Amino acid sequence: MGAVVIGKTKTTQFALGERPTADYVDQLAPFNPRGDGYQHPQGSSAGSGAGLASYDWMDIATASDTGGSLATFLDANLTTFNANASFNAYANISEGIASYLGSTYSNITNVDQYRNLGLPFREQYIAKFGKAPYWNPQTRARWNRAATLPTSSYTTAMERTHTFQTWFRDTLTPSCESTLVLYPMGAGTEDYRDIYTAAPGGIFAAGLPGNQMSVLAALPDYTVPIGERAFLSRVTERNETLPVTIGMVAAAGCDHMLMNLVAELADVGIIAESVKTGSEIY
Repeated sequence: MGAVVIGKTKTTQFALGERPTADYVDQLAPFNPRGDGYQHPQGSSAGSGAGLASYDWMDIATASDTGGSLATFLDANLTTFNANASFNAYANISEGIASYLGSTYSNITNVDQYRNLGLPFREQYIAKFGKAPYWNPQTRARWNRAATLPTSSYTTAMERTHTFQTWFRDTLTPSCESTLVLYPMGAGTEDYRDIYTAAPGGIFAAGLPGNQMSVLAALPDYTVPIGERAFLSRVTERNETLPVTIGMVAAAGCDHMLMNLVAELADVGIIAESVKTGSEIY
């Protein structure tokens, strides 16, 4: 249809969200052009994000996802809502959402990735090369955990995910027209790429980070920049800025509505219609 493919980017190893200094081994982590240029590029598809933020002649990149005036524009009602109380009543528990979910996300993803990808890949690799493949530290930690995780932990995780999904859909996002769930995605805080960390763990953040709501509820989620935060960089020794973003979760099947909403928000100036490449977004 006239598109010109200019290159390929890659995810972290098996899209497992590695840290630049701690986990990248076979490949160099892409450099994040924002701020002082030495911030963690984040996420599984760091290559796609870094590419779009670096080159103003690049129109689109594909990636994988394996968190006041908006209400005025929508003529919406802002409602104070106690999610923990609602979920406790729905699930007949008293511990709250984060404690209930715990390591649910990791219990599912660790096992599924190891069982459906890691083991078959390892067997095929050994059959062809006569030796096992190299796993980066993050991959190795999560798949070692999966190999010893009791079946009951996986079964319970699936059950709890289903409970959370039905509650979220029925209570918070019953339809495209009724509700949007907004949450802080990126606070524009420093996260230097050259910091060594302790040995990697086998789980993603436990509980319910904002960006896992749509994953566990299987709903569309769109992240938009709403501003910048200034910080004094220890690299450049001057003030730099990093993007501040929010995520918007909509009901099932409302992907197109959410994209149209973002476009309309840009048309009326509530969010920026476009952002720059390089160190600053505006």
